[in-house]
Amino acid sequence: MLLEIAWLTLAAIHFGVPLTYYAYLKSYLDKPWNLKIDDGYAPTVSIVIPTYDEEAFIESRLDNILEQGYPSERLEIIVVDSASSDRTVELARSWGREHPDAKLRILEEPERRGKTSALNTALQHANGEVVVLADADSFWEKNALKEAVKYFAEPKVGAVTCLKMPMQRGEAKRQTLAVESTYRSFYNKVRVAESKIHSTPIFHGELAAFRKRTLLKIGGFKQGIGADDSHAATLIALENYRAIMAPEIIAYELTPRSLKSYIAWKARRAIHLVQSFWLTVKEIRRAPIGFRRILLTEAFLHLVNPWLLLVASLLFIAFIMVSEFLLLKIVALLTLTFALTIKRIRRVLTTWVIDQLVLIYACLKGLRSKEVPWTKIEEVRGPSACNLTC
Repeated sequence: MLLEIAWLTLAAIHFGVPLTYYAYLKSYLDKPWNLKIDDGYAPTVSIVIPTYDEEAFIESRLDNILEQGYPSERLEIIVVDSASSDRTVELARSWGREHPDAKLRILEEPERRGKTSALNTALQHANGEVVVLADADSFWEKNALKEAVKYFAEPKVGAVTCLKMPMQRGEAKRQTLAVESTYRSFYNKVRVAESKIHSTPIFHGELAAFRKRTLLKIGGFKQGIGADDSHAATLIALENYRAIMAPEIIAYELTPRSLKSYIAWKARRAIHLVQSFWLTVKEIRRAPIGFRRILLTEAFLHLVNPWLLLVASLLFIAFIMVSEFLLLKIVALLTLTFALTIKRIRRVLTTWVIDQLVLIYACLKGLRSKEVPWTKIEEVRGPSACNLTC
C-alpha cells in the first residue's frame, strides 16, 4: 500500500502544482496592467543583433527591423559579429550601403567569445535609451518594436519581451511544430499573467528590450551563463523594476523539424534557464513580494518538479509489476490507455513529458557546466527567410 500512496502523492504534486499555478495565473490575464502606457512614446533605441555565420538571415533580419517604421533619427542598429566564417559581415555592409538612412554600425570581434561577450561589447557602444536584443534568425510582427517601447513610458518598467511563436520552412507542418505550438499556447499565457502580477523571469532573445540605465545598474549581461536575456530580466525584477511580456509584441522563431534536433534545441535552452534559476533563486529573499512567489514557483517547476515525474513513473512501474491490488492496476492502466486515445490529451502529455525529460537533462548538464555554445541546427538554416510555415 505504501508504494501506491507514494506514486499517487508524487504524481499529484507533480501535476497539481503547475495546474494550480496556471489556474491562479489565468485569473490575471484579463486584468489591466496598472502601468502608464503611452502609444506615442518614442525613446531613442539601439537594436543589437549578435551574429555568427548568419548570411542566410542577416539581410532579411535588417529588412524586418527597417519595416517596423520606427523613426529613423531615433533608431540605431548594431550588428556584433563574432568572427563569422561566412559572408555575414559582407552582406550587412552591403545592406548598409543600400540603406544609407539607416544608422547601421558593425562591430567585429576578433574571435568567437560567446553571445554574452557580444552583447556587452554592443552595450558599450549603444547610444539608445532602450537597448533591444534581436536574434538574427527571428522575425518580428509589424509594429512589434513600437508596441514594446510604449511600455517604457512607465518608469517602473525596466525590461520588456515578446510572445514567441514557432515557424518552420516548407509548406507542410511537421510534428515538432505541433508539439511546440501546444507548448507555446500555455507558455505565453503564463508569462503574460506573471507580468501582470509583477514580472516574468523568462525572456526571449528574439525581442528583449531593456532600459539602458537599468541594464547598466545590474552590470550588463552576466558572463558564463547562456540565458543572458532571462537572467538580466530577473536581476532587473529583483531591483524592484518590472520585467514584462506583453501579448501584442510578437516574434517568430524557426523550429527544427526532426524530433532529434528539436529535443537538442530545447535542451540547449533548458540548460541556460536552469543555470539562471540556480543563480537567482539564491537571491529570492530580496525579491519584491509579488515577484518572489513567481520566482519561487518557476524555480520549483524547472529544478524540482521534473524529478518528481521521474520518481513517480518509476514507482508506477514498480506498482504495476509487484502490487497485489489487481483491480487497481487494471483501472490505472485502462485510465492511462483511454487518455492516450484522445488526440488533444495525447499531444499535451507528449509535449509535457518531452519538456520534463529535457529539464531533467538540463539539470544534470547545466548545473555542472557554464555557458553552452550556441551551435547551429542545419534544419532551420537555408538560403533565405522565405517559405515559412507558422
